[in-house]
Amino acid sequence: MGINNFCKLIDPVSPPDTTPQPFDSILVDVQSFLYVAIEFCLESNEDLIFREIAKLTWEQLSKMLNLLFSHNVHDKDSCTLVLAFDGEGVPMKWPTQRQRRAKIHDINGKNLYRYSLFGKNKIALQVERYILSRLKNRFKLRCSQLDVVLCGCQVAGEGEHKLFHVAEALSQKCRRPIIVSVDQDVFVLAFKRIKRYDALQIYRYGKFYNVNQFLNHSLPYESARLLTVSNLFGNDFIPPLVGITPINAPTLHAKLSPDENDE
Repeated sequence: MGINNFCKLIDPVSPPDTTPQPFDSILVDVQSFLYVAIEFCLESNEDLIFREIAKLTWEQLSKMLNLLFSHNVHDKDSCTLVLAFDGEGVPMKWPTQRQRRAKIHDINGKNLYRYSLFGKNKIALQVERYILSRLKNRFKLRCSQLDVVLCGCQVAGEGEHKLFHVAEALSQKCRRPIIVSVDQDVFVLAFKRIKRYDALQIYRYGKFYNVNQFLNHSLPYESARLLTVSNLFGNDFIPPLVGITPINAPTLHAKLSPDENDE
C-alpha cells in the first residue's frame, strides 16, 4: 500500500473536499475492490464465489461512478474511464510479494483467493469480463459517450502505475482526471507527474484530494523537498525511518519548510 499514513501529511495543510472539481476522465485502480469483494462474499462453491466476487466488485465500481457523475462537473459529451488491475510485478518486487504470501499461514477459504490475486489470474479475468459486459449502456444518461479503457491483469505492472501510463498515452482525453485508489502510492506518483496534466484529483475513501491546490497553494515549501524525503517514510521495499502520524505531521512540515537562515 505504499507509504503508510501519507494522507496525514496532506490533511493539515490542505483538507480534502467532499465534492470534486471538474474532470474529463476517471482512472480506477480496481485491485482494492477485489479484496473488499473477497472479504464480503458468502459463497463457498468456486464457480459461485468467482461470480459473486465479480458481482460485488461491479457493485462497488458502479456505486462509485454514480457518485462521481452525480456531482455534474464532468464533461457530459465525452468522458474516459480507465480501469487497471494489478499484473505481474516488477522482478525487484517479487521477494516482497513472496514474503507477503509466506505470512498467509492458512491458505484455505478466502485466503486462497487473496493469495491468487497476483499477475494473470482467473478471478481478475472473470471480473474484467463481468464489468465490461455491464458498462456498455449503464451510464449513457450521465455521459453521452463513455470511452472505457481496460488495462487488465495480463499487462505487467501495478494498477496505480498503469493508470498514469494509460492516461498519458491518451493525453488529449485525460487532461483533468480523477484517480480512484486506496493505495497511497498514487499521491507520490501524482506529485511527480503533475506537470503532465491540467489538473489532478485523487478520490480516496469518500474524500477528494485536489493535488494542484496542495502543491501550488497549500504546501509551505517546494514539493521537491517532500518528494526527496518521501523515501524516509518507507514503502514496499524499505522500512520507515520516520513514521507519519496526525501528531507529528505539523512538525514534519515545519522541518521541511525553509527558515530565515536558508539561502
